Amino acid sequence: MYQDHKRKFWWNGMKRDVAEFVSKCQVCKQVKAEHQRLGGLLQPLEIPEWKLEHISMDFVVGLPKSRQGQDGIWSPLYWDEVGEKAVVRPEIVQITIYKVTIVREKLKAAQDRQKSWEDLKRRPVEFNVGEKAYVKFSPVKGVVQFRKAGKLNPCYMGPFEILEKVDTLAYRLALPSNVS
Repeated sequence: MYQDHKRKFWWNGMKRDVAEFVSKCQVCKQVKAEHQRLGGLLQPLEIPEWKLEHISMDFVVGLPKSRQGQDGIWSPLYWDEVGEKAVVRPEIVQITIYKVTIVREKLKAAQDRQKSWEDLKRRPVEFNVGEKAYVKFSPVKGVVQFRKAGKLNPCYMGPFEILEKVDTLAYRLALPSNVS
């Protein structure tokens, strides 16, 4: 706006006045994208729990005697699916647990590395209940939203009141009934 107006008009403090007007203008807030870093730090997904973390081990005795004269076995049981069990030899369970531990450590290291890089390009954002916020949306190409086309087509809706904080970056808003 300043670049457009400075060709025809000029006064002392014009750049500051234009910036102040744009910061308070409702239409400008809906149309202009802020040139800031992305809001909200990266929230990595939880590493899934492995099904062999819940292992039960039993001694089964009273079996027919083996050639060595033993009538019992040590059997680790693990939960395969809900309500199903499978019997596995102890050495296979130990090898599998070791490999899964390594995979989980590598996943955690990769997530930490990705988060540290992404957070450099982001800024922490937190809203409080009762504040008002704009919601950014991406209109489908070729579809005219709000009967405006081109440069003044708004990419933000609002402001909407924040009713509650659901999660770290999730909020419940008071949306009007005509917004689906």
